[in-house]
Amino acid sequence: MRAFVLVLFFFVVQTSHGKNLIEIKKFGDNPGELKGYKYITSLDSRRLVVVLHGCSQSTTGFDNETGWLKVAKSKGLNLLFIEQQTSNNGFSCFNWFESKDNRRNSGEVLSIYNMIKYIQKTYNVRETYVTGLSAGAIMANTLLATHPELFKAGIIAAGVYHGCANNSSDAFACMYGYRPSPSQDSLVNYVHESSGEFNGRWPKVIIVQGLKDTVVHPKNASMLLNQWSGVHKIDQNADFEEQVGSKVNLKIYKDNRGRSKVFTVDIEGMGHGYPIDSTNDCGEAASYILDVDYCLAQRSLELLGVQ
Repeated sequence: MRAFVLVLFFFVVQTSHGKNLIEIKKFGDNPGELKGYKYITSLDSRRLVVVLHGCSQSTTGFDNETGWLKVAKSKGLNLLFIEQQTSNNGFSCFNWFESKDNRRNSGEVLSIYNMIKYIQKTYNVRETYVTGLSAGAIMANTLLATHPELFKAGIIAAGVYHGCANNSSDAFACMYGYRPSPSQDSLVNYVHESSGEFNGRWPKVIIVQGLKDTVVHPKNASMLLNQWSGVHKIDQNADFEEQVGSKVNLKIYKDNRGRSKVFTVDIEGMGHGYPIDSTNDCGEAASYILDVDYCLAQRSLELLGVQ
C-alpha cells in the first residue's frame, strides 16, 4: 500500500474545498498522487505558507481549525494546502516513511515540490514557509531537508527527525521513541545527503512539542533540535528563554552572529495535536487541534519576523 499528498501546472479548476480554497491542477509531474489547494489573499503578496495535515485529517477543517486562514488574511499571506488521498494511505497519512516518497526528486516529495514551484512562479513568491502536524510535520521536515532552497523556515508540530524511517515498521519505532538516538553527525548527514549538495542558507526551524504527547514521543523534539542545531552549526545552549502564559516554554538558539536559527516550543499538558487559541479567535478545537491558549499560526510568524 502506498502512503501520503498532490501537484500540477497551468490550468486552475475553480473547485471549492471548504469555503475559500481552490484546487490546483496541471502544476507538473505528480508521482505522489497528492492534491493541492490554494488560498490567495492578495495577488501582490510575495509570501507563501505551505500547510500539511496530520493522519486521519484532510485540508477541510485543517485550514480554518488551525487558524491559518485568519492569520493569512491579517498578514496578507498566500497559502498552499497539501492533501493526502486514502488511495495512497488508508489513514490519510503522508508517506514520510517510504523511501520512494521521502527523497529529493521522487514520489510525494516531488509532487509537493512541483506544487510549490508552480505557486512561487505564478504569484512571484519570494518567501516560502512550511508547517505541518504529525505525519504532515514529518513530511514538512523532509521537505526542509530535501529542498532547503525552497524555504525560509519550517514549523514542525509533533515531528520526527529526517532520516528516521524508510518503512512502516521503522515509522512506529520512530514516533514512539523506541529507536536509539543517532549521533549528531549522523543526524546532520541525513540532511546533507538528502539536500542535493545544498550550500546556501539553511531554513530556520521551529520545533513544537506537546509534553503529554503519546503518539509522537517528546524525545523526538530533542532529536530534531540535535539535527537542526547541527545543520546550522550552533550549540544547544539556548540564547533566550521565555515562559509564554502558563503552559509554553520558548527557547531560541542563535548563531555566533546573533541570528535566531532554531526555536523550541514545549507545551505543558498538551497531547498530540496542533496548538490554537480560540479565546483570541485563533482556530477551532477539533480532533488533534488543541486549544491550549497558544496560537501557533500567529506566534510562529512573530518569531520569524513576518509582519
